[in-house]
Amino acid sequence: MLLARPQLLRQMSEHRHEDGPELRRLAEDVEEAERTGMAFQRELAQNLNGWRGFEGRMDPALALTFLLNPDLMVPPDPGDMPGAANWTSALWSRVELASGAQRAGYAAAVYGSLSAVVTLIRQRGVWATQRESLRREHHSLAAEATEAGQISRIRSMFVAAAVIFLFLSLILGVALNGSGLGMLFFLSSLAAGGVALIMVFRENGSLGGRVAREARDLRLRNIPLQGQALAAGLRSMDADIRRARELCSRPPRKAY
Repeated sequence: MLLARPQLLRQMSEHRHEDGPELRRLAEDVEEAERTGMAFQRELAQNLNGWRGFEGRMDPALALTFLLNPDLMVPPDPGDMPGAANWTSALWSRVELASGAQRAGYAAAVYGSLSAVVTLIRQRGVWATQRESLRREHHSLAAEATEAGQISRIRSMFVAAAVIFLFLSLILGVALNGSGLGMLFFLSSLAAGGVALIMVFRENGSLGGRVAREARDLRLRNIPLQGQALAAGLRSMDADIRRARELCSRPPRKAY
Protein backbone atom coordinates (compact mmCIF):
# COMPACT_ATOMS: atom_id res chain seq x y z
CA MET A 1 0.00 0.00 0.00
CA LEU A 2 2.93 2.36 0.64
CA LEU A 3 4.38 1.66 -2.79
CA ALA A 4 1.05 2.50 -4.43
CA ARG A 5 1.67 6.23 -3.96
CA PRO A 6 2.94 8.02 -7.10
CA GLN A 7 5.00 10.45 -4.99
CA LEU A 8 6.94 7.59 -3.43
CA LEU A 9 7.47 5.91 -6.77
CA ARG A 10 8.91 9.15 -8.17
CA GLN A 11 11.23 9.53 -5.20
CA MET A 12 12.41 5.96 -5.70
CA SER A 13 13.06 6.68 -9.38
CA GLU A 14 15.45 9.50 -8.41
CA HIS A 15 17.60 7.13 -6.35
CA ARG A 16 17.45 4.05 -8.56
CA HIS A 17 18.83 5.18 -11.87
CA GLU A 18 18.80 1.76 -13.53
CA ASP A 19 15.00 1.42 -13.31
CA GLY A 20 14.13 5.10 -12.81
CA PRO A 21 12.21 5.44 -16.11
CA GLU A 22 10.17 2.37 -15.32
CA LEU A 23 9.28 3.68 -11.86
CA ARG A 24 8.29 7.09 -13.27
CA ARG A 25 6.07 5.41 -15.85
CA LEU A 26 4.56 3.25 -13.12
CA ALA A 27 3.85 6.37 -11.03
CA GLU A 28 2.01 7.93 -13.97
CA ASP A 29 0.04 4.73 -14.52
CA VAL A 30 -0.97 4.56 -10.85
CA GLU A 31 -2.16 8.17 -11.02
CA GLU A 32 -4.17 7.52 -14.16
CA ALA A 33 -5.63 4.32 -12.73
CA GLU A 34 -6.67 6.12 -9.56
CA ARG A 35 -8.26 8.99 -11.53
CA THR A 36 -10.05 6.50 -13.73
CA GLY A 37 -11.39 4.47 -10.82
CA MET A 38 -12.62 7.51 -8.90
CA ALA A 39 -14.25 8.93 -12.03
CA PHE A 40 -15.99 5.58 -12.57
CA GLN A 41 -17.28 5.61 -9.00
CA ARG A 42 -18.63 9.15 -9.48
CA GLU A 43 -20.28 8.12 -12.74
CA LEU A 44 -22.09 5.28 -10.99
CA ALA A 45 -23.18 7.51 -8.09
CA GLN A 46 -24.49 10.19 -10.44
CA ASN A 47 -26.46 7.83 -12.67
CA LEU A 48 -27.69 5.04 -10.38
CA ASN A 49 -30.26 5.92 -7.72
CA GLY A 50 -29.19 3.18 -5.34
CA TRP A 51 -25.52 4.23 -5.42
CA ARG A 52 -25.95 7.81 -4.28
CA GLY A 53 -25.60 6.95 -0.62
CA PHE A 54 -22.35 5.03 -1.04
CA GLU A 55 -18.89 6.47 -0.76
CA GLY A 56 -16.77 5.29 -3.66
CA ARG A 57 -13.72 3.22 -2.75
CA MET A 58 -10.62 3.07 -4.89
CA ASP A 59 -7.65 1.06 -3.64
CA PRO A 60 -4.42 2.27 -5.28
CA ALA A 61 -2.60 -0.81 -4.00
CA LEU A 62 -5.00 -3.03 -5.93
CA ALA A 63 -4.55 -0.88 -9.03
CA LEU A 64 -0.76 -1.22 -8.67
CA THR A 65 -1.16 -4.98 -8.28
CA PHE A 66 -3.15 -5.13 -11.52
CA LEU A 67 -0.59 -2.97 -13.30
CA LEU A 68 2.26 -5.24 -12.25
CA ASN A 69 0.28 -8.45 -12.76
CA PRO A 70 -2.33 -7.97 -15.53
CA ASP A 71 -3.24 -11.66 -15.38
CA LEU A 72 -4.80 -11.03 -11.97
CA MET A 73 -7.42 -8.75 -13.56
CA VAL A 74 -10.29 -11.23 -13.56
CA PRO A 75 -13.97 -10.58 -12.75
CA PRO A 76 -14.92 -10.93 -9.08
CA ASP A 77 -16.40 -14.26 -8.07
CA PRO A 78 -20.13 -13.57 -7.48
CA GLY A 79 -20.49 -16.66 -5.32
CA ASP A 80 -23.98 -18.00 -4.75
CA MET A 81 -25.60 -14.70 -3.73
CA PRO A 82 -28.66 -14.16 -5.96
CA GLY A 83 -28.21 -11.17 -8.23
CA ALA A 84 -24.47 -10.74 -7.61
CA ALA A 85 -23.54 -12.11 -11.02
CA ASN A 86 -25.81 -9.55 -12.71
CA TRP A 87 -24.03 -6.67 -11.01
CA THR A 88 -20.47 -7.93 -11.41
CA SER A 89 -20.96 -8.75 -15.09
CA ALA A 90 -22.54 -5.35 -15.73
CA LEU A 91 -19.72 -3.43 -14.02
CA TRP A 92 -16.92 -5.58 -15.42
CA SER A 93 -18.00 -4.87 -19.00
CA ARG A 94 -16.37 -1.44 -18.62
CA VAL A 95 -13.09 -3.14 -17.70
CA GLU A 96 -13.25 -5.27 -20.83
CA LEU A 97 -13.49 -2.14 -22.99
CA ALA A 98 -10.40 -0.49 -21.45
CA SER A 99 -6.69 -1.11 -21.64
CA GLY A 100 -3.51 -0.20 -19.82
CA ALA A 101 -3.77 1.96 -16.71
CA GLN A 102 -7.44 2.67 -17.34
CA ARG A 103 -8.22 -1.04 -17.29
CA ALA A 104 -6.43 -1.42 -13.95
CA GLY A 105 -8.32 1.57 -12.54
CA TYR A 106 -11.70 0.26 -13.65
CA ALA A 107 -10.92 -3.19 -12.28
CA ALA A 108 -9.87 -1.79 -8.91
CA ALA A 109 -13.03 0.35 -8.81
CA VAL A 110 -15.22 -2.69 -9.50
CA TYR A 111 -13.60 -4.58 -6.63
CA GLY A 112 -14.03 -1.49 -4.46
CA SER A 113 -17.75 -1.50 -5.32
CA LEU A 114 -18.40 -5.03 -4.08
CA SER A 115 -19.48 -3.87 -0.61
CA ALA A 116 -22.08 -1.61 -2.23
CA VAL A 117 -23.24 -4.46 -4.45
CA VAL A 118 -23.66 -6.78 -1.45
CA THR A 119 -25.59 -4.08 0.45
CA LEU A 120 -27.94 -3.49 -2.49
CA ILE A 121 -28.54 -7.20 -3.02
CA ARG A 122 -29.31 -7.74 0.66
CA GLN A 123 -31.64 -4.74 0.68
CA ARG A 124 -33.45 -6.08 -2.35
CA GLY A 125 -33.84 -9.44 -0.65
CA VAL A 126 -35.32 -7.78 2.44
CA TRP A 127 -37.76 -5.74 0.37
CA ALA A 128 -38.78 -8.73 -1.73
CA THR A 129 -39.40 -10.78 1.43
CA GLN A 130 -41.42 -7.95 2.98
CA ARG A 131 -43.48 -7.59 -0.17
CA GLU A 132 -44.27 -11.30 -0.24
CA SER A 133 -45.13 -11.19 3.47
CA LEU A 134 -47.50 -8.28 2.85
CA ARG A 135 -49.11 -10.16 -0.02
CA ARG A 136 -49.79 -13.17 2.20
CA GLU A 137 -51.05 -10.97 5.03
CA HIS A 138 -53.39 -9.12 2.68
CA HIS A 139 -54.72 -12.40 1.31
CA SER A 140 -55.35 -13.70 4.84
CA LEU A 141 -57.04 -10.50 6.05
CA ALA A 142 -59.15 -10.29 2.89
CA ALA A 143 -60.33 -13.87 3.49
CA GLU A 144 -61.24 -12.95 7.08
CA ALA A 145 -63.09 -9.86 5.91
CA THR A 146 -65.02 -11.92 3.33
CA GLU A 147 -65.93 -14.51 5.95
CA ALA A 148 -66.98 -11.78 8.39
CA GLY A 149 -69.16 -10.20 5.71
CA GLN A 150 -70.83 -13.52 4.95
CA ILE A 151 -71.47 -14.19 8.63
CA SER A 152 -72.86 -10.69 9.09
CA ARG A 153 -75.30 -11.18 6.20
CA ILE A 154 -76.39 -14.60 7.48
CA ARG A 155 -76.84 -13.18 10.99
CA SER A 156 -78.99 -10.36 9.64
CA MET A 157 -81.12 -12.88 7.72
CA PHE A 158 -81.73 -14.99 10.83
CA VAL A 159 -82.48 -11.91 12.95
CA ALA A 160 -85.02 -10.82 10.36
CA ALA A 161 -86.46 -14.35 10.23
CA ALA A 162 -86.73 -14.47 14.04
CA VAL A 163 -88.65 -11.18 14.08
CA ILE A 164 -90.97 -12.30 11.27
CA PHE A 165 -91.62 -15.69 12.87
CA LEU A 166 -92.34 -14.04 16.22
CA PHE A 167 -94.76 -11.62 14.57
CA LEU A 168 -96.52 -14.47 12.74
CA SER A 169 -96.72 -16.55 15.93
CA LEU A 170 -98.57 -13.72 17.67
CA ILE A 171 -100.99 -13.24 14.78
CA LEU A 172 -101.66 -16.93 14.22
CA GLY A 173 -101.89 -17.59 17.96
CA VAL A 174 -104.80 -15.15 18.13
CA ALA A 175 -106.41 -15.90 14.75
CA LEU A 176 -106.05 -19.68 14.87
CA ASN A 177 -106.11 -20.36 18.57
CA GLY A 178 -105.54 -24.02 19.28
CA SER A 179 -104.17 -24.90 15.83
CA GLY A 180 -100.57 -25.06 17.03
CA LEU A 181 -99.33 -22.82 14.22
CA GLY A 182 -98.66 -19.98 16.61
CA MET A 183 -96.46 -22.20 18.77
CA LEU A 184 -94.69 -23.58 15.65
CA PHE A 185 -93.75 -20.09 14.46
CA PHE A 186 -92.76 -19.12 18.01
CA LEU A 187 -90.37 -22.06 18.19
CA SER A 188 -89.08 -21.18 14.73
CA SER A 189 -88.46 -17.66 15.96
CA LEU A 190 -86.48 -19.00 18.91
CA ALA A 191 -84.45 -21.25 16.61
CA ALA A 192 -83.69 -18.40 14.22
CA GLY A 193 -82.74 -16.19 17.14
CA GLY A 194 -80.48 -18.91 18.50
CA VAL A 195 -78.69 -19.24 15.16
CA ALA A 196 -78.31 -15.45 15.00
CA LEU A 197 -76.83 -15.49 18.51
CA ILE A 198 -74.36 -18.21 17.48
CA MET A 199 -73.35 -16.04 14.53
CA VAL A 200 -72.76 -13.12 16.89
CA PHE A 201 -70.49 -15.26 19.06
CA ARG A 202 -68.70 -16.49 15.93
CA GLU A 203 -68.29 -12.94 14.64
CA ASN A 204 -66.98 -11.58 17.94
CA GLY A 205 -64.93 -14.66 18.74
CA SER A 206 -62.57 -16.01 16.12
CA LEU A 207 -63.08 -13.04 13.80
CA GLY A 208 -62.72 -10.41 16.54
CA GLY A 209 -65.04 -7.77 17.85
CA ARG A 210 -65.79 -4.34 16.41
CA VAL A 211 -62.43 -2.88 17.39
CA ALA A 212 -60.58 -5.84 15.85
CA ARG A 213 -62.64 -5.56 12.66
CA GLU A 214 -61.90 -1.84 12.37
CA ALA A 215 -58.19 -2.50 12.88
CA ARG A 216 -58.31 -5.23 10.22
CA ASP A 217 -60.09 -2.97 7.74
CA LEU A 218 -57.54 -0.21 8.38
CA ARG A 219 -54.70 -2.66 7.84
CA LEU A 220 -56.31 -3.86 4.61
CA ARG A 221 -56.37 -0.29 3.32
CA ASN A 222 -52.75 0.39 4.29
CA ILE A 223 -51.12 -2.82 3.02
CA PRO A 224 -51.48 -1.90 -0.68
CA LEU A 225 -49.74 1.43 -0.01
CA GLN A 226 -46.81 -0.34 1.65
CA GLY A 227 -46.71 -2.88 -1.15
CA GLN A 228 -46.63 -0.14 -3.78
CA ALA A 229 -43.70 1.56 -2.02
CA LEU A 230 -41.76 -1.71 -1.87
CA ALA A 231 -42.59 -2.49 -5.50
CA ALA A 232 -41.34 0.95 -6.52
CA GLY A 233 -38.08 0.35 -4.65
CA LEU A 234 -37.61 -3.03 -6.35
CA ARG A 235 -38.32 -1.53 -9.76
CA SER A 236 -35.76 1.20 -9.06
CA MET A 237 -33.14 -1.44 -8.19
CA ASP A 238 -33.89 -3.37 -11.38
CA ALA A 239 -33.66 -0.13 -13.35
CA ASP A 240 -30.24 0.52 -11.75
CA ILE A 241 -28.92 -2.79 -13.07
CA ARG A 242 -30.20 -2.03 -16.57
CA ARG A 243 -28.71 1.46 -16.38
CA ALA A 244 -25.38 0.05 -15.14
CA ARG A 245 -25.24 -2.31 -18.13
CA GLU A 246 -25.93 0.59 -20.44
CA LEU A 247 -23.32 2.85 -18.82
CA CYS A 248 -20.60 0.25 -18.59
CA SER A 249 -21.06 -0.89 -22.18
CA ARG A 250 -19.98 2.56 -23.38
CA PRO A 251 -16.34 3.05 -24.37
CA PRO A 252 -14.32 4.55 -21.51
CA ARG A 253 -13.42 8.21 -21.52
CA LYS A 254 -10.20 9.71 -20.31
CA ALA A 255 -10.44 10.73 -16.63
CA TYR A 256 -9.18 14.17 -15.63
